[in-house]
Amino acid sequence: MSLKNKEKWNVEFSRTYFRAEGNTSVVVVRDSPMEFRVQQGSNDPSALVQAQLQVSRAIADAAIAVAGATTGVSLAPLTKPADKAAGPDDALAEESEQLARLRARVEREAELREFAIKRLTANLRSIKAQIEPLNTATDKIMIERLLKVLVTTLKADEMIFYPKNVDK
Repeated sequence: MSLKNKEKWNVEFSRTYFRAEGNTSVVVVRDSPMEFRVQQGSNDPSALVQAQLQVSRAIADAAIAVAGATTGVSLAPLTKPADKAAGPDDALAEESEQLARLRARVEREAELREFAIKRLTANLRSIKAQIEPLNTATDKIMIERLLKVLVTTLKADEMIFYPKNVDK
């Protein structure tokens, strides 16, 4: 072994941190698109089990909510085990779940508004097309009927565009 390049040698050890689910003891590291190496690692497989339980609980809660909605009966979702203390991961999971629910609600409301705008636009164009050929002197009854249709159309979409009870 030649010691000519000893000053260029890296004599310090390095640590590599990784994240894996399940019981993983060997990790394949991709250093470049064509270079791979194998490293030894150790992790706690209980995180995988906990994550799978959270997913199962969320699916079961959703199924209960759907069953309750279809039957018209308010069913309580599954509760967390009482013996387990809430840790920082639980708080983060609850917060992310709440944000996901809020995001889904906002997206659904945006879809409903978009649909309502398209429907309202079509209704207003239809009413306009019916009013344009009318004569104000001779077609008063028809104009009054179309005015009632217009008011009804606008009141029907009032709750979508101007909700009175907004949950905050």
